Amino acid sequence: MLVLSRRVNEEIVFPNLNIRIKVVRNECGRVSLGIDAPEFVDVARAERLTAISEDPLESAALRHTIRNFVNHAQLAAELYHRQMKRGDVDGANTTFLRLLSQLRLADSGSASPGVEKKHTTFAGPKVLVVDDDANERQLMAGLLEMDGCNVETADDGKFAIELLSRGAQPDIVLLDMQMPGLCGKETLSAIRSGWEGLVVFGVSGSKPEENGIVVGTPEGVDEWFEKPLNPTQLVRRMRQRLDGVRCVSA
Repeated sequence: MLVLSRRVNEEIVFPNLNIRIKVVRNECGRVSLGIDAPEFVDVARAERLTAISEDPLESAALRHTIRNFVNHAQLAAELYHRQMKRGDVDGANTTFLRLLSQLRLADSGSASPGVEKKHTTFAGPKVLVVDDDANERQLMAGLLEMDGCNVETADDGKFAIELLSRGAQPDIVLLDMQMPGLCGKETLSAIRSGWEGLVVFGVSGSKPEENGIVVGTPEGVDEWFEKPLNPTQLVRRMRQRLDGVRCVSA
């Protein structure tokens, strides 16, 4: 924590964020601050946030939503870091703006609309990302592509099954569990009925048993990853799993 002393009319400036904090009054031990920030930066009193944070999280749906938002931020931060390291400033700026937009949606309690089908042509493992959240699909696809994966996405379980039926041959499926329409469990059942041996990783903000899913059996998922995800660990396990499958089949 940075501690600064300021007199009335003196400012604290965050130049990279375009935020200015000015001491406008100091009377009887009470300080009044003026905060000037861009429109996309919301400002709230700490006691309000503390009160919110102390509310019990009794709803599984609410826990899932919060984990999704945390996962978005973590994926975006990782993608931004890799893009900057690679020198892709334009891509990094796009990722940063997407993150800001998502954080505003999270703060307002809004859902993120939109659907995107994405096809890429990179060499490497073929991954099908199935997730109804457009923002999360884009972030995950970007990270996987930077690790050399060939990524295709589906916005729900029904479209994922359509892709497989039309001849898509992914090496691995990253399957979100809580989706409208054909949920993760139903999608998994359809995959196991028609594409035996396809590697499926379950991805969710909750535990397998909360979704009625078993891990490590022929009818279940091969592995389970709970949000927020660690992208590096996920890619490492994907490669290890695929290398293991190839060794066994050889």
